[in-house]
Amino acid sequence: MVGTHVPTPGFNPSNGYIYVSNYDLGTVSVFSGDSNTLLATVQVGAYPLTPIYNPTNQNMYVSNYGNESVSVIFGNKLSTNVQVGNNPLTPAIDPSNGHVYISDYGDANVSVVSILSFATAVVATIPVGVAPTGAVFDPANGDIYVASNGGGSVSVISGNSNTVIATIKVGGSPTGAVFDPANGDIYVTNAGVGLSRGTVSVISGATNKVIATLDVGVDPETPAFDPVNGNIYVSNYQEDTVSIISGALNKVIATVKVGNFPATPAIDSVKGNVYVSNQFIGHPNGTVSVISGASNKVIATVTVGNFPVTAAFDPLNGRVYVPNWGDWTVSVIDPLMVSPNSLQGSNGSSGFDAMTFYVVVGVATAFVVTTAILALSRMRRSSSTSPAD
Repeated sequence: MVGTHVPTPGFNPSNGYIYVSNYDLGTVSVFSGDSNTLLATVQVGAYPLTPIYNPTNQNMYVSNYGNESVSVIFGNKLSTNVQVGNNPLTPAIDPSNGHVYISDYGDANVSVVSILSFATAVVATIPVGVAPTGAVFDPANGDIYVASNGGGSVSVISGNSNTVIATIKVGGSPTGAVFDPANGDIYVTNAGVGLSRGTVSVISGATNKVIATLDVGVDPETPAFDPVNGNIYVSNYQEDTVSIISGALNKVIATVKVGNFPATPAIDSVKGNVYVSNQFIGHPNGTVSVISGASNKVIATVTVGNFPVTAAFDPLNGRVYVPNWGDWTVSVIDPLMVSPNSLQGSNGSSGFDAMTFYVVVGVATAFVVTTAILALSRMRRSSSTSPAD
């Protein structure tokens, strides 16, 4: 049990802690990944979103959607609160200098916090497109990519100058993106109009141009990158499927049937398997579909709590943490207890690569826009009220 309406948890590889934001309570629950016991409850701001790890100073950064601030947590204690713009979303981290990029959804800006300022002040405010839905960092070129849900574009911010150096037109209503470190491309999901099919715009990090537009399913969620097989996984929320894109070919190579209303996938970055939370709105329990990264087929279905949203993977203990938005719990899945033979990656790797975690998992989570905001929008579709109303 945790607090109320939890979004995707955050993971700190320096101490092995799991950080769970309690959206309605304005707190963060800190758990030990070893024992799954509660260590502390940290008071933050109003409507906290997914905590993000900064490898430069080992702090966790929590955007407080309701009161224009970002809380900085060191270990299991609050370090400081930083005032940013209106409706801040989940930040992206530049691990080369520790800069934190926070999309201010309500202001069409990106606030930049530098650890050199002891995380107490915004060092730059950068205008971007309407309704920016998050930021993703490209370690190959040092740029930050910000999709604008209301503008149908992606703003490219130079990490050196903290200025917009390009504006790239993509599809309508981009919902999120992820960086592929294997090919240097950025994958942006675009929602269609009504129940029309969505698309994925593939942006070259070398040229900052769209090099491919791929058809996926209805209402695509923020994509996720699998570092073991190099594929990109896109949940199609209104179609109950997951589109699988080959990063080598930039083509859709498979469409996998999962449960009702699938959320953004979580990736086991060690074994390469994919965990998709199925929300089953109106049902007492949701499920998690486990897709093999080797065969791109569903190999297990796990029952969890009510209205599960995007999960988080802990590479130190190999467990998957599934937040259940509807019943205020987190389900912990041990892959070895689900199916020890089938849950094996194609390369048999069992080690933890810190850089892979920072670049792939951290960046993917940073652009998971707001699993909380997406969850709220889903709940509005099925109900006249929501936790933010």
